[in-house]
Amino acid sequence: MAENLKTGNGRIYNDATVEQILKFHFAENRQNVGIYGITGAGKSYFLSACCVEACRRNYRCKFVDYSDLLDELIVLNRQEDLNKYRKRIRYYARIQLLFIDDFTISRYSEEGIKILYHLIKLQDDLGTSTLFSCQYSPDEWGNQLSDEKEIYGKLDGIRRRLTTGFTVLIEKA
Repeated sequence: MAENLKTGNGRIYNDATVEQILKFHFAENRQNVGIYGITGAGKSYFLSACCVEACRRNYRCKFVDYSDLLDELIVLNRQEDLNKYRKRIRYYARIQLLFIDDFTISRYSEEGIKILYHLIKLQDDLGTSTLFSCQYSPDEWGNQLSDEKEIYGKLDGIRRRLTTGFTVLIEKA
């Protein structure tokens, strides 16, 4: 799949950036990768191809959908046994390369954003990397993540941590 991440088939990539990402130096440097583009540009395909290639190179990886990830963690957080929540969020934070598809596709309450912040902060503390696909630029995340103004402090922390690394813009030809 990674061999197909070249300009063509209706998609325009920066081939030098793709080549650099597929070397996975960002993981050793504890950086993140954001893949941006409009609906149908091929973000999920790009993310999936990177995940497959990372697995081939023996990185510990997990590919998750943003909404599924947050829904799971919210449900665990609401249960009376917080140990399950803590264990699960540490599980995700320890994964060397966490691939999150469709980041910011759903809005969440302050509770959900707090959980997202907690996960991203844990990853930062542990030195693991996140690769995510997103339709929106980081300056639009506030409007996309939540209607609640209380999240803006957490949003700044999420934005600051996730945007350290590479940006890949995928355009339709």
